[in-house]
Amino acid sequence: GDDSMPTFTEQIQNVTVTVGRDALLACQVDNLKKYQ
Repeated sequence: GDDSMPTFTEQIQNVTVTVGRDALLACQVDNLKKYQ
């Protein structure tokens, strides 16, 4: 699937902005490292 690619999930929209930004950045960076 596309799980290995850095993408945004709908669940993030349900997270608060403050927590969401930290969680999103952490997940995105991790995915980017694996993708590259």
